[in-house]
Amino acid sequence: GMASGAAGAAKQQNNSMSKTAETRSVPATAAPPAAKAKAALVGAVQQPRSPAGGSRAAGALDFQMVLLDLDQAEQLAYGTVFAAFGSGAESGSVQLDCQPLRDFVAANSACPYEELDVELLRRVGQDGEMKITLAAFIQMLRDNAVAEGTVLERFLGLSSNGETIDSQECRSG
Repeated sequence: GMASGAAGAAKQQNNSMSKTAETRSVPATAAPPAAKAKAALVGAVQQPRSPAGGSRAAGALDFQMVLLDLDQAEQLAYGTVFAAFGSGAESGSVQLDCQPLRDFVAANSACPYEELDVELLRRVGQDGEMKITLAAFIQMLRDNAVAEGTVLERFLGLSSNGETIDSQECRSG
């Protein structure tokens, strides 16, 4: 009952995903702003220091911070990226048509490029302005961190009964 319903939903979602995956493309002219945003993200993340290396600088993002306070780590990393989006980012919001924003979300989330407009419109603030805030940007990345249909399909493919899987198969699957 439930497993076959889940399998059908996964198959249906996968069929729609495979159709959208073939047509997903980012405009070639938008690469430099996306590269700038990606460089900002890479610059915000540092390798963890060894215990002998002393205390971590205030505001520095490292693996220890990610483990201890994921929300703060995301705020720091994605805040740095958001600031690189350009006009308006310094005041805390950017227009929906901000190309670096669109490119970054398309390249670094499971949100298909074709659904980007709908996803962005869902995040517009209540003030009537057609802008995305840093908080809405971070929430959109969280909500689209993984393509659930792909994960569910893989699980169902590995599971013999659609409900459980042996831990060894899970690790190697």
